[in-house]
Amino acid sequence: SVPAPENTKRFGIPNSCNECHKDKNADWAEARLADWFPQGRRKTTVDDAIAFSLGAAREPAGIERLVRIAGDASRPALFRANALGHLRNFAKPAAINALLSATGDGHPAIRLVALLSLTDGARDPAVRGAMETALTDPRRTVRMASALGLLNAGLTAPPSGTFSQALTAAMNDYASRAELLSDDPATQLDLGKMFFLAGRWKSAESSLRDAMKLNPRIGGGTYFLGLATLGQGRIAEGAALLRSVDRKDPHRKDAESVLARLSIP
Repeated sequence: SVPAPENTKRFGIPNSCNECHKDKNADWAEARLADWFPQGRRKTTVDDAIAFSLGAAREPAGIERLVRIAGDASRPALFRANALGHLRNFAKPAAINALLSATGDGHPAIRLVALLSLTDGARDPAVRGAMETALTDPRRTVRMASALGLLNAGLTAPPSGTFSQALTAAMNDYASRAELLSDDPATQLDLGKMFFLAGRWKSAESSLRDAMKLNPRIGGGTYFLGLATLGQGRIAEGAALLRSVDRKDPHRKDAESVLARLSIP
């Protein structure tokens, strides 16, 4: 983007002027630019920085600005996708409507981020409809995102039918991708989570064990492995795994909650 020294002063964002003229400050750079380019594009850059800073702070005042960026077809696709990513933190109608609209955008990166950002609201009929439509998107990454959103909301497919076939195909796409990254523990963990959400307990256990072979202390590994074991009816083994979840693991409290419901001494 164009240099905007005002963003250095307000948000600590570096500018190319002072990266070169290190003996000068942002006020000097701003004055020079105002003299050389009085009608320059710096205002847009400053406005964008305000929008993204408000979004990062989850301030509702940023919603209108982010929606405007996300819907501006003249802006770069990844820039718009960034705005959509921030909008996922707001459960306001304006944010949700912008995300829903973006699921039909012409650029796959925008559709992808919109669907991922709507995951927490997949039980809403409009959101679910958008995700079901995206199951047949021409881009594999978009199909995978819609499948994960539906599964995360507990919306699995019936035994047969078009929806079932599309969801299964998208899950297979995700599994095929994970095979290419068999040495990455995070990918195998995510694959295990997907199988878990789909109720495919044995497949979930296999992927989670693969993840833990690569990284025995991966966050969530023992917790989800315990859940997958419980899903197969191996109660004592599953409970033992949940008890062994490290106290620093982000899912430790979740494990304790499940154990309390099991009522196993």
